[in-house]
Amino acid sequence: MVLNRDYYLNQLIKKINDKRIKIVTGLRRSGKSVLLNELFYNYLIKIGVNQDHIIRIPLDDYKYRLYKNPDELYNYVTSLLIDKNNYYLILDEIQLVDNFVDVLLGFYHIENLDVYVSGSNSKFLSTDIVSQFNDRGEEIRIYPFSFKEYYDALKNNYNLNQIYEMYLIYGGLPRTIILNNDEKRKYLNEVYSETYLSDLKNRHNIRNYDDFKELIKLLSSNVGSKFSILKLANSFKSIKKENISINTISKYIDYLKDAFLIDGVNKYNIKGKKIINSETKYYFTDIGIRNVVLDFNLLEETHLMEQLIYNELCKRDYRVFVGAYNLNAKNKDGTSIRKELEIDFIAEKNGQKLYIQSCLKIENEEKLTQELRPFKYLNDGYKKILIVKEGYLTSYTNDGYLILNLFDFLLKEDFLK
Repeated sequence: MVLNRDYYLNQLIKKINDKRIKIVTGLRRSGKSVLLNELFYNYLIKIGVNQDHIIRIPLDDYKYRLYKNPDELYNYVTSLLIDKNNYYLILDEIQLVDNFVDVLLGFYHIENLDVYVSGSNSKFLSTDIVSQFNDRGEEIRIYPFSFKEYYDALKNNYNLNQIYEMYLIYGGLPRTIILNNDEKRKYLNEVYSETYLSDLKNRHNIRNYDDFKELIKLLSSNVGSKFSILKLANSFKSIKKENISINTISKYIDYLKDAFLIDGVNKYNIKGKKIINSETKYYFTDIGIRNVVLDFNLLEETHLMEQLIYNELCKRDYRVFVGAYNLNAKNKDGTSIRKELEIDFIAEKNGQKLYIQSCLKIENEEKLTQELRPFKYLNDGYKKILIVKEGYLTSYTNDGYLILNLFDFLLKEDFLK
């Protein structure tokens, strides 16, 4: 069963023959190989490209083991270029090739060769791309299934609420769509332990492996909480009753971010218009992986909904921050205090800025007023949105704030425009 990934396929289609190396990155098991070797390949055939002008090399296949040598790979590919027509090279698991950057740059200089590559997070990380390819490569970040992709695949078999409940527990890794719930749990356990953790341990030669896993649990159980590295170290000490250095925690978090397992979201001071790096919120790229870390405990819908909204914004190519606004207030005794209001998310794209609050349920007008209060201090004209699952249908308030039903947000992207 091949599931459509039209959003990512269209990105590849727009970049055909643009002379840059197309580099598909993302969390392992999120569908990179299927996107290139099946969906994109079939598109090329559909538009009339001859099969002998599409070179596909899955480098993790034993049959292609010789081409892990960069010279062998280069010589093999160039031997197949027998005319001046355009050729399309698809290399899967490119990190298995020694000095893969050099050989890719060699392909870059062949005029009639259009290059597409994917790689796992073992050696092929976002930081590698930024530092080594410069403007000769372009990254296409692929995520696990969005809620809409998940819904479209399952809507003939389940109702909306059933699909939502499954997604909130098992996440959007493509294979989970075709498995039953028990199989989903087993699959996610295997992927987390035998793929992600094993990969990171081997790549970085992590010696304090138990500490590393414990840190991931700490991040999982505190999704959406603000942390400084010092606070993480102190929390770790209180849980494990042992010390872990700030440098080690910082290093471990970088490993997780580079492997696309987590994202760190910085605070943005709205009034001062500057990013504050001292405190960060951490979210998991896939909800199912976050949940399997905790053995499917701590499934509070409020926190999972916030995680879901963050992931959906990222999948729609928004740059996301946590908003903070400082204002002067008074205590009960009349003394002045400095108070910080928080906006759950500031989402930016193409010059557009959105202020977004997340609320599971609005029971009454008092609760609505409380959730909308932070917006009243923002007078810059940008759209202000309260995403709500229960209690309100999508509508505008008298002040022009958009109350957006969660399912409208998830299934209808136009509401953010």
